[in-house]
Amino acid sequence: MRVGHRNTNEILTFSYNLLLGAFAEQNPQMAEFAGLAEYEKETIPDDASLDHPRAGKPCVERVDDRQYLVNFAISKGPVPEVHVSPTEELMLNELARAVQNLVDPQQGNVDSSDILIMTPERDQIRRIVAALASRGIDAHVPVKLDGSDSRNGGGSGRSDPRDQKFYQVGKVTVSTIKSAKGYTAHVCMLAFVHCLVT
Repeated sequence: MRVGHRNTNEILTFSYNLLLGAFAEQNPQMAEFAGLAEYEKETIPDDASLDHPRAGKPCVERVDDRQYLVNFAISKGPVPEVHVSPTEELMLNELARAVQNLVDPQQGNVDSSDILIMTPERDQIRRIVAALASRGIDAHVPVKLDGSDSRNGGGSGRSDPRDQKFYQVGKVTVSTIKSAKGYTAHVCMLAFVHCLVT
């Protein structure tokens, strides 16, 4: 774990802090499970061939009881944006508005197929698709939902959506985190985060 080739320091730090409930009201008591104490003992090798900007520092540094800084990736990238909503309905409305702004040619000018929205559970997908539809945004769901059509999360489709392309032209992809494993997108959003730490 000296060098992260797929994820930046910022993504790794965010992931650790998400696991440890840094953004949740309640502490999920995951620090021991995550084995962070061992990483705190390990240091980045002071190796000229690696040319690591944090050589000699711990692989993981504790910021406070539930926040850590990860040092073992060299790559740098944007810091993930965290938006906190008091209710799920507000979260869905803000998510749909953010996507609408992204695909607007006068604002974000992002192609719909370059956006991936992930959620922990399948039953949350329908709610996201409905929120997007309320703003005229088409969604593709490459996840098998009972009695659903992959085109917009409703109806009864005959084909298995998992056999279709993960990304489709003109559509935002909405998937579970598990089903999206191995895929990447220019814009990735994670909804219903609070369900991961309860």
